[in-house]
Amino acid sequence: MSRDGAVRLGIEFAADHARAALAWADGTAMVLPLDGGGQLAAPLPDDSSALADQGGPALAGGRSAVPPRPSLDWAATAFTRIVQDARDVASASVEAVVVAVPATWSHRQRGQVRAAAARAGLHDVECIPSPVAVCWHVVAGGYELPTGALVVVCEAGDGCSAAVVGRDGGGDFVVLSDVDETTVRSGMAGTASPGPVVEEVVRRAMAGAELPPGAADLVCAVGPGARQLEVGRSLQTVTGVEPMRAVEAELAVVLGTVQGPGPDGTAAVGQAAGTWGDVWAMVLPGVWSVVLFAQFLTGSRRYGPQEKVGQPGMLLASWGGLALAGMFAMLAVVGGALVAAAVRHSPDGGDTHDVPLGEWVRHRLTAVAMAGGVGAGLLAAGLYVLVGAGFFDLEAGPLVRWAVLPVLPVGAAVLVVAVAVWRRPEPPEGEWPQWLRFPPVSVLLAGAGVLLIAFDETGSPWLLQPLSWQLEQWLPPGQLTIIGPVGRLGGLCVGVAAAWLLTTRPVRRLLLGTFLALLVAAVLSWRVTGAVAIGFCCIAAAWWFLRAVRLVLGPRLLTPPSDWHAPAAAASTPSDAP
Repeated sequence: MSRDGAVRLGIEFAADHARAALAWADGTAMVLPLDGGGQLAAPLPDDSSALADQGGPALAGGRSAVPPRPSLDWAATAFTRIVQDARDVASASVEAVVVAVPATWSHRQRGQVRAAAARAGLHDVECIPSPVAVCWHVVAGGYELPTGALVVVCEAGDGCSAAVVGRDGGGDFVVLSDVDETTVRSGMAGTASPGPVVEEVVRRAMAGAELPPGAADLVCAVGPGARQLEVGRSLQTVTGVEPMRAVEAELAVVLGTVQGPGPDGTAAVGQAAGTWGDVWAMVLPGVWSVVLFAQFLTGSRRYGPQEKVGQPGMLLASWGGLALAGMFAMLAVVGGALVAAAVRHSPDGGDTHDVPLGEWVRHRLTAVAMAGGVGAGLLAAGLYVLVGAGFFDLEAGPLVRWAVLPVLPVGAAVLVVAVAVWRRPEPPEGEWPQWLRFPPVSVLLAGAGVLLIAFDETGSPWLLQPLSWQLEQWLPPGQLTIIGPVGRLGGLCVGVAAAWLLTTRPVRRLLLGTFLALLVAAVLSWRVTGAVAIGFCCIAAAWWFLRAVRLVLGPRLLTPPSDWHAPAAAASTPSDAP
């Protein structure tokens, strides 16, 4: 798996620390390890270069009610260190930079953050409030927040802040009101428990947005304090809504910076479901399945008496064509189930027949649709067995061996992918139907190749007779050979189709496709045509298994251990800052 290409850099710049995350075009995201703990700690400012005023009365335990603000020099140093680590990890250019700052910071403070970023070489930076980043993180985790939704975000840690965020008609999140602990410090002096502080901060934030108790669509707690039961009880008491602790609550802000729209205002969304590409990927294997099965029925020859007990007879047929007919039937049904689930349960419910559901439901319905497609595909293969046994008056055993058994590895692989989809709300890129789309080029080449091979075996369909005559004029076949130029042309097609599944790089496809095409065409004979079809079925199953591996292991493989340091970044010191 590769992570080539430009990346997005997101930075959480708080009062006492800075974190950073990277996101690639394939949807993979990771938090930079930085000093091993995943963040850079800010020193206490000692001059007038601080980004905000210092001071304020102390709370119980000696903690200042006004959290310290980092200095401008340290901010530039932190940005420099983050950029170095990001480039060392990504080995690519940084395409966009989004910085999340506390919602209570003024425009002047945000301007100073941009100035510090510019000193580190980051000139195109967008500053967003940290509660907005939290909302994007929640949406990326599968929670649906429609237009007009109101969210109460409480950041609880060394300090406490709360904000009411609304989603406008354009899909963006807007902070309607924000309050931090400093605004209520006069009445909180001597308070040791975080509960009353959280209640008062959240109550004032809701009052500023004129949000009555019970009216919020979501109450979300983030930060280290989100784990505390007292914080959760206080939030439920004042909001009237059971709070939700965000996934990876301490990293919700920094992850949200790379999970929302970029600085140009465009969100990274996939193609709409039900496009012509989806229809093509569903119809093409279905057409090839019917064509190959029809060729099997019309081109096969039965020998022996019919309807005789103990004398089942013999069938001379293109068994490889039957194997691919069954596999293509499963691919068509699975593709149709994916498209039907995506279109039927659209995220916005724009059509009157749509059922708008949250992403946490939609991806599970996608998994169920895939499992149902496997069952329906096996039924289609069983139908081929039933029709073939009745048409030729044969026992079902040989037909089951060639129509059903080759389909089982593909069905098992699709089920494994379905389990992985059930556990993951979002695909690595785009939408689920597009990401799980079996390559139509491979289907087209494999279907054409097996059709040509079966023609040399059975002489069906007669429409290929002119092609066979022309090729035999150019490449005369040997005497007493069943596989001629038409069949070897089919072997070339099957080899290229297999290479198309095994790799995605154009150069590798060219090299591997040339090798496999020449190999299959050279060794093809009447006795191995079935093995060629079975081999392609196994490669198709491997393609699905690799999809599952990427879903399950991809984020783990791409995330370095917490104690890992980039070599170049480890050597940098604050004195390296410009």
